[in-house]
Amino acid sequence: MMYIKQEWFVAKPISLKVSHKWTNINNQEVNNTKLLLKYHIKKYHISSGYEHFKIGVSKIDAFSIGVGVSL
Repeated sequence: MMYIKQEWFVAKPISLKVSHKWTNINNQEVNNTKLLLKYHIKKYHISSGYEHFKIGVSKIDAFSIGVGVSL
């Protein structure tokens, strides 16, 4: 599996995260691309953005929303 990820703080407390994962399973391409905007509050963050999945011949575009914690 290959993985590229980058996060930029565009203006405190907001960051932009871009990531891409890809691999092959049974000669079928599997990809996951994310573009997330994150709002940081102390050690927590709230995120929303776009996700694209390609699993074999299936393609899925989705809106994502979530919360997280940094330890």
